[in-house]
Amino acid sequence: MSFKITTLTETQKQELCIYARDNSNRIQTQYISWIEEKWGVTVNKSTIIRILQTAKERLNSKIISSNKKRLRTVMKSTIKNFEEEASSADEVTIAYALPLLRE
Repeated sequence: MSFKITTLTETQKQELCIYARDNSNRIQTQYISWIEEKWGVTVNKSTIIRILQTAKERLNSKIISSNKKRLRTVMKSTIKNFEEEASSADEVTIAYALPLLRE
């Protein structure tokens, strides 16, 4: 299996913190192996250290959205589609109304 280096999502970071809390006898390299097995990605030892230094805050906070960027893109697309449909509906309404106004 080939691994690529990537950035963990906030959800993954929180899951790592939960795993570390429940398996506190592990060392960083074991956490790295767990991440590789679970998500198929490679992270550096320094990443593990940095995430676990903020474990208490991560475990006490709610994740609003790990996909905020994707959600924003979907919302923009939905609004754009709505605007286009509204514009088309306006054009149809005008096309029907013009002959009536000319009578």
